[in-house]
This record gives sequence, structure tokens and C-alpha cells, in this order.
Amino acid sequence: MKLLLTIIPRQTSCFFKHMILVVMFLCLSGCVETVNPSLPKAVSLQSGEKKLIIVSPMGFCVDQRLASKGKGSTTLFVIDCVEVNTSNGLVTRRRPLSAVLTATVIDFQSPNVKSIDSLVSLLTIKPGINFLSRGNTNALLKVHEIESKKDLLFFLIEQRGSDIDVKQSDFFWRVFFFVDGRIISMTASNFSHGTKSQKKLKKLIGEFASNTMVANRNNR
Repeated sequence: MKLLLTIIPRQTSCFFKHMILVVMFLCLSGCVETVNPSLPKAVSLQSGEKKLIIVSPMGFCVDQRLASKGKGSTTLFVIDCVEVNTSNGLVTRRRPLSAVLTATVIDFQSPNVKSIDSLVSLLTIKPGINFLSRGNTNALLKVHEIESKKDLLFFLIEQRGSDIDVKQSDFFWRVFFFVDGRIISMTASNFSHGTKSQKKLKKLIGEFASNTMVANRNNR
């Protein structure tokens, strides 16, 4: 299925199987020069009748080739990148993978889930807690931290993923928030178990979510 994404010009001021392929592909690709606009900093996508904007954090780009449309949702993958001045002009290059970031826009709206408090109620009891899980695994899920901060709902989760050649950390972050009534879920994982690494990852996913919220607020 072809997914139409619109590139947002840069301004001056289900799922786990796909992630396995993403991780393996990016680790093999290293720094690859890209002269086409397939690695923009931001894109817009259609969710029902709404057009939403997803804006990557600093040092990352949206890889449009990895975008996927599922039943009732759209998932984007965000990867490490760097802009470099060359004889051919400004180009975007992939960088070695430091983290795996995703953004999933959920198309449907529920009259019972319209606030952060209602999300907490939904996601901390069964069956809603299953939405926090990695895909393609029945491993025990443990929530280490829940924090509500500036319209963002953070979860630090520990769960062993499937055995793959590229071993991700068992710890990952999820953040949930609302944009024009739509729920957006973002994930961030990397390859280190350390507490310092978890704090960096939380800051990164917080920037990802905040950039997206601000862009959509300014676009109204």
C-alpha cells in the first residue's frame, strides 16, 4: 500500500517485525548519502479528516520509505541523520543508529478517552495495558515509571523482545498525547540498559513529542 506523506519545509526558528527489519537495515547502511527528500525533518499525514504534522528531534529525520499504514493507524520511523554541505549542495546522510524512534497516529477517536487522566486509566489496567507491549512477544511487561508532564504521558517499560541479531535494550519509553483529538503514541528504544542512557532517551522522546505538539498548534 502506498502511503502519501507531505514534506514540511525546515523552518529556522503488528509493528515489531517491521522494527526488526528497520534496525538491521540501518545498522548495515551506516552513513549513506541521500540526495532526494526522503529524509525530511518533518512530514504531514492525513488521519481521517485531520492533517497532522510529525516533527523529528534534533539530529533525526523521518524515513518515508519505512512508513506503514495499518488498520486504523499510521506508523512512522525516525532515524539518525545529518545535513552536510557538498559540491552538489546540502544533502542528508544517514548516521549510525543510536536509537529507534517511532510515531503512531491512531485514526479513531473515543468519547471516553479525551484526556491524559483517561489515558492513565486505560493503559494501567487490563486489557489496556497490552497497548504498552512490544509486538510479537508474550514476555512479561513491567512498568517502572509513569509521569504526566505538560500534556504528555510517559511510561518507562521493561520487556524482553524477540531474539534478533541486533539486541535492543529491554527498557524502552512510550509517550502518549493528543493532537486535535487524535491519540499519538511514540516509542524510543536503544541498545544500552544503563540509567544514564534511559534519561537521555526520555529527553529525546520528550523533544520528539514536544516538537510535534508545537508544530500542530502553530498550524491551526
